[in-house]
Amino acid sequence: MQVEKKLEESKILIIDDDLALGMTLEEILRENDYHRVRYISDSREAEKVFVEFHPDLVMLDIHMPHLDGFAVIERLKNLNGRSFVPVLMMTAEADEDACVKALSIGATDFLSKPVRVTEVLARIRNLLRVRHLQADLESKNDFLEDKVKDRTGQLRHSILELDRMHAEVKQAYIETIYRLTRATEYKDGETAEHVKRLSFYAAEIGRALGMSETDVELLLYASPMHDIGKIGIPDNILFKKEKLTPEEWEVMKTHPLIGYEILKDSNAPVLKMGSIIALYHHERWDGSGYPQGLKGAAIPIEARILSLVDVYDALRSKRHYKDSFDHDTACRIMLEGDGRVKPDHFDPHLLEIFRSISGQLAKIYDDNRS
Repeated sequence: MQVEKKLEESKILIIDDDLALGMTLEEILRENDYHRVRYISDSREAEKVFVEFHPDLVMLDIHMPHLDGFAVIERLKNLNGRSFVPVLMMTAEADEDACVKALSIGATDFLSKPVRVTEVLARIRNLLRVRHLQADLESKNDFLEDKVKDRTGQLRHSILELDRMHAEVKQAYIETIYRLTRATEYKDGETAEHVKRLSFYAAEIGRALGMSETDVELLLYASPMHDIGKIGIPDNILFKKEKLTPEEWEVMKTHPLIGYEILKDSNAPVLKMGSIIALYHHERWDGSGYPQGLKGAAIPIEARILSLVDVYDALRSKRHYKDSFDHDTACRIMLEGDGRVKPDHFDPHLLEIFRSISGQLAKIYDDNRS
């Protein structure tokens, strides 16, 4: 009942130069218990209204005079701060390039015109659920520990629901999944950048390895889900600054299996790959990893790639227990070892690819850090 009340009280901003469609959407939403709706037809007013209205969801047309949807998204991103406000893009054209561009600059979902009432309502409800889950994470430091079973169920339900609803809109589906994975680590701004960099690193390694573009794309979008299982780890362990006790470390080591359990039942290729990466990305080539202690080629190639780039980015990044290393130092540690990190942890072939394209990975790091 509380969740439903939150959804009904949500603020929805519609930006579309088509007066007939805008007014129709406004009426439909009000008839379905969304009473806090604002519609504007002039995209130049978007920033002002966004600041005044504080919407929980923005419905935005792509093709408009003055400022198109792409320009509006760029302007609104600067107003969001840390809060996540989903953007549902609308267009009359089945333009895959426009879809990809919109999603890449911050749109959350995509809707083709002419719109269908049932689809509009379903997607709005789903995005608002994500929005309010995110708001809860921002306001409650103990949210993950106290509500993990409930939120894990909701997250899994949302993923399966998105799988059914978004079969024909692949890019929108992928972006929504990416937003959901960020919820597990939203308290740490650096970690959000870390997830983005891992995707780019993994895709670069996949191309150098000779993967098809289809598999590279899957790897790009599945990689952010590698640590989704951390949603099941209590806050007092997940964010502990001191060294974990042996008992706490055993709890932490359960996050690969939790991530696998969340993702495993979907038929979507990206989620199937995500479940494999989540389960095996802490396995090591020499068999010293977890949770199953797999060795060598028994570890799926996608997980081997994530294992390598995850360590590289961790070395490059500042943590509460360590300073950041520059690129050359991180490469030396990866290739020669430092006691804790050993070359034997990684697939030798992937390590050679890493050596040959390390400059490209350095650029990815520099281009995607706060």
